[in-house]
Amino acid sequence: MNFTKRLIEDFENDADRRMSSMCRIMIVLMAIVILLNKIHIFNISSMIYPTLLVAMAILFIPTVLYDVFHICSKTAHYFVLTLVVLMAGLLYSILSYHVIIMLVFPVAVSCLYCDKKSVWYTTLLSMPVMALSHLIAFWLRIVPDEPLVTLHGVFVYGVIPRCIELLAIAAICLSVTSKLQNLIKEQLDTKASWNIKSMAAVGTGDSQTCYSIPNSQVYVAWPDQTSIDEIKSAVEAVENEK
Repeated sequence: MNFTKRLIEDFENDADRRMSSMCRIMIVLMAIVILLNKIHIFNISSMIYPTLLVAMAILFIPTVLYDVFHICSKTAHYFVLTLVVLMAGLLYSILSYHVIIMLVFPVAVSCLYCDKKSVWYTTLLSMPVMALSHLIAFWLRIVPDEPLVTLHGVFVYGVIPRCIELLAIAAICLSVTSKLQNLIKEQLDTKASWNIKSMAAVGTGDSQTCYSIPNSQVYVAWPDQTSIDEIKSAVEAVENEK
């Protein structure tokens, strides 16, 4: 296997792990919401617990695919993105404006793959799912969202402006992804190498009383100013090359 292909595969596998990690973070945050509701910090009807549990189960699927079974493929990649979009739509259908930021979560995490196709796919899938979730929320009326209390209001004040906001977020994500893709492409095409230099400050050891441990003497080091100046000069030289 050549170096370029291996590098791309390693990056994609790392992106899969980052995605599963982000989903686990969301699971923890949802568990915290349930806990805060249990101790009456929040005041959310317990009837939404099943929805949160389903969303948490969906968010755990990337961990099962990527970290347990090590299934890292394009099919798994798009399957996970689809699940995340559907999870966001499910949450909005039940909780309405309480979870409105979740509507952009799928597009934001699609950047982890550093692939513009993934961002476009997630954005285009999110818009009809967003529209459908608004209609379901309007029909269920579990958490009414003013002024989305009429069908006209759902589209004029909900779906259309939020689709525009989603496209704005997607534009930012595409810009970031494009920049990263160009950086990786340049690295692969030019086979550029990094010139890494390691420097360490030196000093003289001593025993002194410190602020953090006032009742005993501990090891400290008095920095050598010459070594500090050398490091500062090296850092300034790198910054001046930019």
